[in-house]
Amino acid sequence: MIRNIWEKVGAAFGIGGAVLISMNMNLELIAFSAYLISNVAWLAVAYKKNMPEIYLMSWVYLVITLMGFIRL
Repeated sequence: MIRNIWEKVGAAFGIGGAVLISMNMNLELIAFSAYLISNVAWLAVAYKKNMPEIYLMSWVYLVITLMGFIRL
């Protein structure tokens, strides 16, 4: 069960970040923070499970998330 915790964290925070962005209620800082947690969780999952495509995609999403923080 503990093995899947990062997958659950990644999914939950990714969904939460998307919902917060879509609400358009000036919650971008919280939303991008959720995305950041999600990105790091998925990086850990992809690295641990040897999933190079997901690992690369997670790095790209991490960079995009950091660009969102800079834009705030």
